Amino acid sequence: GRQRERLDFKIPPNSNFFVGRGYAFPSDLIIHSPKQIIWTAGLTTWKDLANRDVWVNGTVDGLGEAEPIGIDTMLGYKPNFVKLSHADSDSNYSQYPLISTYRVSSPEIPSNFDPSKIKAAFWRSSTEYEIITKKYPELKNVIHFVGPGSTYTKLKRELGKQAESRIFVSLSYEDWHAENTYE
Repeated sequence: GRQRERLDFKIPPNSNFFVGRGYAFPSDLIIHSPKQIIWTAGLTTWKDLANRDVWVNGTVDGLGEAEPIGIDTMLGYKPNFVKLSHADSDSNYSQYPLISTYRVSSPEIPSNFDPSKIKAAFWRSSTEYEIITKKYPELKNVIHFVGPGSTYTKLKRELGKQAESRIFVSLSYEDWHAENTYE
């Protein structure tokens, strides 16, 4: 598991929230208006917040942050989203200003980990991919499974021509695991 450390943060007035992970939305964060919009990166984050009695208005369902959410017409105004995520969140593929609400440690890698035995990997985030492939660059050569959003975009750019045959989209880790576990 990864350790998380809560950071001090300041939310600009009249902000709406794009939430990357459930933990990014602090339990003591006060919603100032019922008109404040909360949108999540995926269904897992939506469920995490709903379990804490936080009303979520919608989700991009893993499709990333590059495109506008497109609810302006319905609302009658353009919402000003800020992204709540961890301090090392890759904002290159996001249209929202980042507000870091926590810091996350590097993934724990078992001491007996042998990257030569890995044939495929599911990356939950581009940050996870960067940290692990920096330590084990040979893992860039495996088959990659990712969500359809910003992690896919980042890996596709990094792998270039190899991307077409080595990156596959799966909507979530749970879906991927269910499809690729054989007993």
